Amino acid sequence: MGEVRARRARRATRAAPRVVVDEALALRIAARLPFTPSPDQARAIAEIHADLASGRPMARLLQGDVGTGKTLVALAAALAVTARGHKAVLLAPTEILAEQHAARFARDLAGSRLPVRLHSASVPARVRRETEALLASPGPALVVGTHALLGADLRVRDLGLLVIDEQQRFGVAQRARLWRPEDGRWPHALVMSATPIPRTLATALFGDLDCSELRLPPTTRRPVTTEVLAPTAWPALVGRIAEECAGGGRVFVVCPRIGAEDDEDGDGDDTGPEDGDEGAVGTWRELSALFPAALVHGRQKPAERREAQHAFRDGALGCLVGTTLLEVGIDVPEATWMVVRDADRLGLATLHQLRGRVGRGDRPARCFLVGDPANERLQRLAEHHDGFAIAELDLAYRGAGELGGARQHGRWRFRCLDPFRDHDLLGLAGGEVPAAGGSEPSPAREAAL
Repeated sequence: MGEVRARRARRATRAAPRVVVDEALALRIAARLPFTPSPDQARAIAEIHADLASGRPMARLLQGDVGTGKTLVALAAALAVTARGHKAVLLAPTEILAEQHAARFARDLAGSRLPVRLHSASVPARVRRETEALLASPGPALVVGTHALLGADLRVRDLGLLVIDEQQRFGVAQRARLWRPEDGRWPHALVMSATPIPRTLATALFGDLDCSELRLPPTTRRPVTTEVLAPTAWPALVGRIAEECAGGGRVFVVCPRIGAEDDEDGDGDDTGPEDGDEGAVGTWRELSALFPAALVHGRQKPAERREAQHAFRDGALGCLVGTTLLEVGIDVPEATWMVVRDADRLGLATLHQLRGRVGRGDRPARCFLVGDPANERLQRLAEHHDGFAIAELDLAYRGAGELGGARQHGRWRFRCLDPFRDHDLLGLAGGEVPAAGGSEPSPAREAAL
């Protein structure tokens, strides 16, 4: 608690660009937003604008379920910063997610003088060099990118706002490469997550991060019907997948491992097709022999992944098989089913994120978790649809890890305190405990947002 409190106190002594959103600028920002913010979004935007005006580095977690409109809030923050002459950079974990954000921002800002750029490995080298030159020069810009933004030689001048989408997909050291001072001023930082990982939720509870919540979506979404099936039900489920695709539905099928070609998580327990492989490659071979299906996994070339995802998004095929890469990065309102094999190998946060890929359109949506029906975590997920409740369950199962270091799971050591029951008490304690001393931490530790 003392170290977290000390880190927050150190941030309060640092300078950041002072961005004041007056009435005139607020009206300009509102005119550029694609729709009127919901009450939750309006409250989050107001909290962020207050942080930006403080002259101290913002460190805010924006958490909300899939579909609650985090991207619109991030756009409002970026417009405030860029209107005052600074740059805003949004870091996304996958190329297709970065492409979607960049395309959405470009559409919303059509006719604006603000440069909107995409920076990823798939962008032509000439365009990347132009974006890098833009980042290194003075003046405002809105740049959306992937890990390509984390290159050691990349310089960002006048960075006013760093937005990290799906921040759990980036390591502490990676986040620190962009969150660093320039001429004694630190950029503001906004991290977003649909379901906070245990470490993030715990840090927010302890007061290291300010927290904005989007509890309700701008539009009502029907809950996704979730069912836990035993592995023996897989053959029958294959037939149902075929029927759903034939009827115009689109189905995600996710596997924790790549399978026959490689073992994505490196645990060495990969099995071949002859052993009943349940990895993505074996599953894709089985399904594609029956109906059109595409494959996505981390060992493919980026162009192959993009082609498969675009074919699914555009309706050229009805089934997309992949690893947990599909957790983020593809928005397909027509997707109706999410099927997860070996679901008991995945955490609650990941499973909830996967479930959030479906149910965005008008058709009823279903999620099938293929695993041990007696698994308590799977049954709890089937019972809960609130991302905040699921985040708390995930925290209880996995632990918070080190609030001041790089370890992102594990149990905390409390003898007479329940972090959930007593979170109000923790908030009061955070405001009363004096900041601990100590030497200045490394940027990597300080950036453990």
